[in-house]
Amino acid sequence: MAEKRKPRKTWIITDPIHQVMNFGTEPKLRACLTAVIDTRTFQRLRRISQLGLTSYIFPGATHSRFSHSLGAAYLARSVLLHLRERAEEKNRKEIDEHFNDVIIAALLHDVGHGPFSHSFEHVLKKAYKWAPEHEDWAHTLISS
Repeated sequence: MAEKRKPRKTWIITDPIHQVMNFGTEPKLRACLTAVIDTRTFQRLRRISQLGLTSYIFPGATHSRFSHSLGAAYLARSVLLHLRERAEEKNRKEIDEHFNDVIIAALLHDVGHGPFSHSFEHVLKKAYKWAPEHEDWAHTLISS
């Protein structure tokens, strides 16, 4: 008698820009994504505009850093799948080795942004002559 396996669930997130973002069925990737997305540090991106102050002029420009980061992770996965499909065997192994790392890096690429996005950095620089960039904040947040 064959052992009964749990059906693999595809993790799908719907999005106004990318429509249906399919993150596949791989449990390790899902666990990594969930571990990052569920943090307070990542959740705060829901309240940060991807387009800065643009929504004051264009009321429909309400895309958040949160949804942008999910889209970046989805696109990274799509590119990796495309590359893996067309790669030679030795390169396919290297893609597989770094597959989840690249997706998580894409997910985290904007985690250091402050309120009002880049506008926040400009205000800090004017006030203090020198201020950390969002990449510096990201490094601090990811490292701690």
